[in-house]
Amino acid sequence: MAGVASRRAFPVADGIVGLDLMFQGKPGGIGAFALVGPGGRFVLVESGPESTYEGLLAALSEAGLEPARLEAVLLTHIHLDHAGAAGRLARQTGCAVYVHPVGLPHLADPSRLWASASRVFGDAMERLWKAITPVPQDRLRPLEDGVRLAFVGRDVEAYHTPGHASHHVVFRVDGSLLFAGDLAGVRLPQLPYVRVPAMPPELEVETWIASLRRARELRPRQLVLTHFGSVTEGVEEHLAAVERQLRRWSETVLDGMRDGLDDAGLLRRLQALEAREMGGGPAADEARATLELVTPLGQVLQGYRRYWTRHHPERLTTSSPRP
Repeated sequence: MAGVASRRAFPVADGIVGLDLMFQGKPGGIGAFALVGPGGRFVLVESGPESTYEGLLAALSEAGLEPARLEAVLLTHIHLDHAGAAGRLARQTGCAVYVHPVGLPHLADPSRLWASASRVFGDAMERLWKAITPVPQDRLRPLEDGVRLAFVGRDVEAYHTPGHASHHVVFRVDGSLLFAGDLAGVRLPQLPYVRVPAMPPELEVETWIASLRRARELRPRQLVLTHFGSVTEGVEEHLAAVERQLRRWSETVLDGMRDGLDDAGLLRRLQALEAREMGGGPAADEARATLELVTPLGQVLQGYRRYWTRHHPERLTTSSPRP
């Protein structure tokens, strides 16, 4: 993982600064990333949620970046932890917002997006996310699959990578860095362990695995993770670990559903599985607390449960071929 240069801003690569948004007052949960060009002009990858907007401004200040010089925000997808502050940024700076075509109308009118998230997060919505300001229609730009763009002297390619969400995109910068959003999972600085954010409602295991294959074909030398930081060594092994967990955890939930377990029983199975995978000790305890903040295990369980019920109901009673 990249070393931290200050409380909120840290180097990712030459001309790329990571910004710790201090989600819920804790470090290392949600990040945004600034591609910095001549004269302090910059582009953000991810905006973070609107609840961390002031934290974003503080991180930009520590990095010596002025919001008035923001040219664009590139979003990996429209979930609130990645895109919630994009509308406020666009309205206050005039920047453009680039997003998957499927996600674009939901940023122009986020009422359905907010309602969908409310079904997952319930009464915690305002505490976690605060709000979501609509992005002005004339500030929105669709990202077609494979499009090549140029920002602040950097080459940026966008690739559609569904599985976590139908509107998920990754960005390859200068042919070597891959901004992976949630495709490459959640991996925290204190522990080299990956938890896959297999959240409802759109999880599709087979599609996610195909997107991981596509990411490998891009041959990145470095992964940049919204949750959290960068992976500079063992990139291929990291992506393989994401695929292994998708397969293992989905099958664990399926087996439990076939055994007639309720949600509490299924959750205990996942907790036991993760304890074996992660190991113990203070670093694991610290990582687990942050993981629960950004990708709660109970919601991961619901993602897998919904996946089997919606996409493969036949496998709930049979042992047909695995995905």
